[in-house]
Amino acid sequence: MRQSIVIAAVIVAAWIGSSVAQEKRQTSRQTIRAEVAALTAKVEALEGKVQRLGTSAGSRDSGAIAGKGQDTLGVVRAQQFELVDKDGNQRGTWAVAPDDSTLLSLSDKNEKTRGMWAVTPDGTTLLSLSDKDGKTRGTWAVTPDGTTGLSLFDKNEKTRGGLGMTPDGSTVLKLTGKDGKAGGTWTVTPDGTTILSLSDKNEKTRGMWGMTPDGSTGLSLNDKNGKTRGMWGVNPDGSTVLKLTGKDGKAGGTWGVNPDGSTVLGFSDKDGKTRGGLGMKPDGTTSLRLLDKDGKVIFQAP
Repeated sequence: MRQSIVIAAVIVAAWIGSSVAQEKRQTSRQTIRAEVAALTAKVEALEGKVQRLGTSAGSRDSGAIAGKGQDTLGVVRAQQFELVDKDGNQRGTWAVAPDDSTLLSLSDKNEKTRGMWAVTPDGTTLLSLSDKDGKTRGTWAVTPDGTTGLSLFDKNEKTRGGLGMTPDGSTVLKLTGKDGKAGGTWTVTPDGTTILSLSDKNEKTRGMWGMTPDGSTGLSLNDKNGKTRGMWGVNPDGSTVLKLTGKDGKAGGTWGVNPDGSTVLGFSDKDGKTRGGLGMKPDGTTSLRLLDKDGKVIFQAP
């Protein structure tokens, strides 16, 4: 490089010398040589600066590469990337948030977010979809413990429904009202138990129906405080039981039908203790029994 620059300088000097010779014949060769020497010195000084700058930059690059390894050559490192369209509107973002979450979002031409995928520091993965107004209408999440959940939202971003699966294999389907409060839940556990529950606007369970793997079926009704006031069950052997309870949850009356056809009607006091029973056998015979508060028989017929 130095020789090329020097040669160029000599050519320039020669051109200068030729021009001077034409215009001023009295200029001596010694003067031309002096000018060439001065120009060459300036070129050499400039070349030295270029070399020093190159050496300095090379050292910085070598240090960076040495710190990250040779495989980082050609890799762009940044905390955020943005994609824009021809009008300069932001259409996509890939970033690492201050809390170390990783976020990838896509936007429409109005810069409204329409989709987002994120991974949080604890390992939760979240995918969300939004409408044209940028409001979230659905999310799908997977937590570190393996729980998977799908949620749907209305135009006001209120939860209207959700489907989830827990690590133990339970499946839960939930429906909610316009205020975002649960209205109904359907659950299936790993052992096959199925439960359907209905709630009021205050999210108090008002009714529940369930079926266990052995074939038992049960229905319960609750008051506005969520207290069970009545239960009806059918067992695998065919027996049926209907129970009514007080607001404190204690039994007030029980009616049952056994597999052999016999019927039993029982009454309880405020403490839930049985105080009397009336029974009828399949052949039509009846019996009556009364008990005291300690459960001792005080009357029986026949």
